[in-house]
Amino acid sequence: MAQRRLFSVPLETRDFEDSTQYDGNVYGKAGWVIRMLRELLGDENFFRGLHEYLIVNQGQNVVAADLQKAIEQATSVNVDKFFEQWVYGAGAPQFHVDYTYDTAARQVALDVTQTQKPEDRVGLFDVPLEIEIATASGAHTYPIEISKATQSFEFSVDGPPLMVVFDKGDRILKSVDFKKNPALLAYQLKHGETVPDRADAAFALGAAKDNPLAVTALGDAAQHDPLWGVRVEALRSLARLGGTEAEMQAAATANDEKPWVREVAVRVLGNFKQDPTLAARLTSIASSDPAFRVRAAALISLGQIKAPNAFDALAAAVNSDSPDGILRDAALDGFGFLDDARAVPILREWSAAGKPVSSRQDAIGAIAELDKKNSDITQLLLSYLHDSHFDVRTAAILGLGARGDTSAIASLEEMRRNGDVTMGEGPYIDTALRVLRAQPPAK
Repeated sequence: MAQRRLFSVPLETRDFEDSTQYDGNVYGKAGWVIRMLRELLGDENFFRGLHEYLIVNQGQNVVAADLQKAIEQATSVNVDKFFEQWVYGAGAPQFHVDYTYDTAARQVALDVTQTQKPEDRVGLFDVPLEIEIATASGAHTYPIEISKATQSFEFSVDGPPLMVVFDKGDRILKSVDFKKNPALLAYQLKHGETVPDRADAAFALGAAKDNPLAVTALGDAAQHDPLWGVRVEALRSLARLGGTEAEMQAAATANDEKPWVREVAVRVLGNFKQDPTLAARLTSIASSDPAFRVRAAALISLGQIKAPNAFDALAAAVNSDSPDGILRDAALDGFGFLDDARAVPILREWSAAGKPVSSRQDAIGAIAELDKKNSDITQLLLSYLHDSHFDVRTAAILGLGARGDTSAIASLEEMRRNGDVTMGEGPYIDTALRVLRAQPPAK
């Protein structure tokens, strides 16, 4: 449960997400590059090259050039350009995309601009990708290659476009600014051939505030898309849209056959408060759903909506038995949203040394959100900065940043200055200090 508090705390602590981007870039890009290499080579050549690489370099230290050499020797395919761009180069392409439709000529014009700043090892990218355009008669795919800062492409079609997809299937590592109206996105969500295209549409529709079409399209996808991942993305976008209709659509998904979809549906319901029966429904789910992960999500949502019975339900769950203490940890997490000072003694107890580390994390994260004028809580968090467990120290750092008590600055500065911190802790300390220094001076 502790991992999720990073994305559930008040807005002033969202800066902590920035400190995770380095890891996401390094490890995420590596996976993308391997995937794109497989797309380039095809399965047969890809696995032949990997086999050559493993056999030749067995038991030895290797570098990227060894993989490149093995692939070229095993497949006779020159991958110099690919490695120069994606392995030895830096960054990834950033695209701004616009389209227009010429009714008289029956043409879709696509304007593509690479917006990343060329510097050092970052340059213009040369990438092949596919454009998918759907009209009333069906969908057609057009291969293109982008290699310049600005390029335009024209496609003959038989009618107005109902869907325009840039990089069908999300095969290229990139970021894209491509504004589409809700009608095109709704069509893409319903009819997109690939899962990434439908998921992209679901995410984009989450920004279509006060648009009934967006809510209807997301609700339909949340209940009926064949892949659970798209259903989850649709649920998250419904939460971003908010409103009574979005709440009804999300609630209808709480009976999904997949527990990981029900879990998200129940967590999403914590963002809504219009339905007067919601507290009772969440209480029932917390006690009776066959999946403990769903019951845990219901406990957190009870705290989020500040249900009248939430304190008693969470307190009871803290003392319950469940696999790996999942219900206890969720209840501790839920107290942080409930904003009820009666939870402070419970959270103090479960943050203490000797309790399971996961429970300590959640208790620390939750108590940081409570009674923010209570200096004793700040001192408690400061005492955990030198705990023997990395996860506890990190939770304390995050909690101090979320708490906003500027009296913690000196201790965090000292912790950073003495150099006795792990590589993982440094970015969190820096971000906490940035958040705290931005606070108005204490009176």
